Amino acid sequence: MKKNDTQVPEEILEKQLEIHKEDKKSLPKLILFILGAAIVGFPVGYGMGYLHKYGAKWLAGTLAQFWMDAALWIIPVFTVLLLVPALALCAGMKKAIGQLEEEDEVQSEKIDRRLSVSMLLSSAYMICMFFGLGVILSVCTDLSGIQLIAGLAEMIVGLILIAVAQKWAVDLTKILYPEKHGSVFDTNFSRVWEASCDEREKTLIWKSAYGAYKTTSNIYPILFFAIAVGSIPFGYGPLPAGIVLVMWLIQTVSYCLHSIRNERKAKKDHKAK
Repeated sequence: MKKNDTQVPEEILEKQLEIHKEDKKSLPKLILFILGAAIVGFPVGYGMGYLHKYGAKWLAGTLAQFWMDAALWIIPVFTVLLLVPALALCAGMKKAIGQLEEEDEVQSEKIDRRLSVSMLLSSAYMICMFFGLGVILSVCTDLSGIQLIAGLAEMIVGLILIAVAQKWAVDLTKILYPEKHGSVFDTNFSRVWEASCDEREKTLIWKSAYGAYKTTSNIYPILFFAIAVGSIPFGYGPLPAGIVLVMWLIQTVSYCLHSIRNERKAKKDHKAK
């Protein structure tokens, strides 16, 4: 019997050669990175073990006392550092937009940048405020009833101020760009806002979202190892590090599913045309 030889197409061979060259160029860098991580990681891990043996109780006690003393001050401090500047950036913008001359792109970009920074600060404040809530809950059994009520009041006031700051920035943006639509109180605000954007703005949104995805994908392994190593002296177990992995998994699966769904939709739209 004759054996049929299957010949690999030339373009596949060229692509395989290209892949081999890329791997040969990148592999040494990866090996150096792993060696560097091991060189740094070994003394850090050993130091954590030393800390567990000799200083963990002292450090844990110091941190517990710090969180106890700072519980009711964290939200007000973040309010001054983040929310007050966010509100200040919006002050006077309505008048500035009203005085804006047509086709004055320089001034328009300045106003748009200020409103974007205001949204950034208010969003960061919301995250920091939840951190403050976490601190309060972590020491709630040691707080008095009045202190717990004060902490709850700070949380409620903070949420109200966030809504005010974000609504102010969004409303000013809609005045600056009349084609924009969407209310910050709408649960589908992001979808409505995106629908009112033109193709250039949508492209910027998608690029920004992908950039955020890449950044968090790089941060997750660093955060995981930091928390995992921290469990040596503090003995809080694998659960905190596991939560980081769950978040990483959710992001990765969500991204892949959206990619598959969008690819199918793009093919259907292409066939329809």
